[in-house]
Amino acid sequence: MFQTTPIPAFNDNYIWALADASGQQIAVVDPGDAAPVQRYLKQHGLKLAAILITHHHADHTGGVAELRQAWEVPVFGPASSPFGGIDRPLSDGDTVALFGQTLQVRAVPGHTLDHISYFKAAPAPSCSAAIRFSSPAAAACSKAAPPRCSRRWITSAPCRTTRKSIAPTNIRYRIWLSPPR
Repeated sequence: MFQTTPIPAFNDNYIWALADASGQQIAVVDPGDAAPVQRYLKQHGLKLAAILITHHHADHTGGVAELRQAWEVPVFGPASSPFGGIDRPLSDGDTVALFGQTLQVRAVPGHTLDHISYFKAAPAPSCSAAIRFSSPAAAACSKAAPPRCSRRWITSAPCRTTRKSIAPTNIRYRIWLSPPR
């Protein structure tokens, strides 16, 4: 699994850093501002390996161009996005190879029509856990969970709250609205 670290950005948001097993490089999710990412990379002596975009809003894409000037990295994101900085377009059901692991892509239109989530399915008998790097920025389970997963297990999964006032109860409500298939 990835080591996931929030990088504070703006007044009320995070840019998520996913570290590889060696801890030498990271991928960032939704870098709305390049400066916090550049500081984080320098402070920790890391290399940027990839950028993952969930949707086109500027607070999620605003730092991409500057990061691409400093680092030659792929930018993964929704194929239907109006944001022009994506060079690896993704659709529902696609996969992304990242640090020897495979992330699955799920279209989750709602916040925006181009919104996607990235998740790594857990091996059976566990339920799949999706990290939805957006609103809610911390964690949520998607419809990708296998049928044998109970609503009780998913709603009792630990959640991390964000400074966007997303409480665990809101996440549990979101899961209740779209239970596993």
